[in-house]
Amino acid sequence: MGRDPRARTSKPPVSQERGVQIAPSEGGVCTARVRLVGGRDFLAPGETPDQRLLCVAARQRARVNRTQLGAIGFTPKMIRVRVRRGELRRCHQGVYAVGPDVRVELAAETEALLAIEAAVLSHFSAGALAGFLQPPRTEVEVMLRAPRYARSRPGIRVHRTVRLSPHDITRRHGLPMTTPARAMLDVADRLTRRELEWALDEALGRHLLSATKIRETVARNPWHAGGPILLALLDPARARGVTKSVEEERLLAEIRRAGLPDPERNVTIGPFSLDLYWPAAKVAVELDSWRWHQGPGAFKRDRRKDAHCRDHDIELHRVTSEMVDDPLPLLVRLARAIYGAGRVA
Repeated sequence: MGRDPRARTSKPPVSQERGVQIAPSEGGVCTARVRLVGGRDFLAPGETPDQRLLCVAARQRARVNRTQLGAIGFTPKMIRVRVRRGELRRCHQGVYAVGPDVRVELAAETEALLAIEAAVLSHFSAGALAGFLQPPRTEVEVMLRAPRYARSRPGIRVHRTVRLSPHDITRRHGLPMTTPARAMLDVADRLTRRELEWALDEALGRHLLSATKIRETVARNPWHAGGPILLALLDPARARGVTKSVEEERLLAEIRRAGLPDPERNVTIGPFSLDLYWPAAKVAVELDSWRWHQGPGAFKRDRRKDAHCRDHDIELHRVTSEMVDDPLPLLVRLARAIYGAGRVA
């Protein structure tokens, strides 16, 4: 006796696309389970693979990888067809941008995490996302925990570690990354002492991290080469008022040579640090180097610092290295600011 074909209707209809089960949700809409960037699961709705693709891309800055395309029903042939049409644009091997070529913030970081699955942003990329480091110009840095392995590739630098505690991982703008304290630890031995001191003071002054968090992170990673360097900078015995750049040292020498009062160095005013400061006169100097004051993040930070100084009646003078090379005009302005308008240092 043959099987009753009507018996099949007792189960919910399931569509088979390239071996992937596309099942209806409670509302009757077909969905496919997709692992989004950073490891989050998502039920992508849609009757067709293209409809599901739009739902996934909308949650990943219009980026998608080959694994996700397969999960929502795309075959290799379907991918090739859409690449030829320009509907998918290859960013890295197995990673595609969806739709027109438009500038999207954090697109490179999203692409790197889609290319190196199970990785997190780290080092300079994590520090830049946290707001206290300049992003690397040519590559995104990510970290993988062993035994996972992936090679670096153009535009992506892969770091491997045997230890990466969950306490050292956070998420920003939907992207997994190492915490600010772990990022600071990872770059500590790649920066000069002055550069690291600047970044550390900036992060502490803006409350992006705390000395306690740094010490806890170093304790979790006692093998890390950056640990002793950071702990030395956090030592309470560290001299306050040291200069952080050659330009500051040169300018300080010129100030003393001109007979102006000695300023305090690296003074914290609210969430910001001032390079040179005459508190009685409420006059400050900020050395603007190209390395640390370029980019939109630095621009916004500098504008906030300017506004904070105005709110506290502090006259802030921004100085470039070229102005230090020819210091006389600057020294005249500083003397007028310190002694003029009834101010006495």
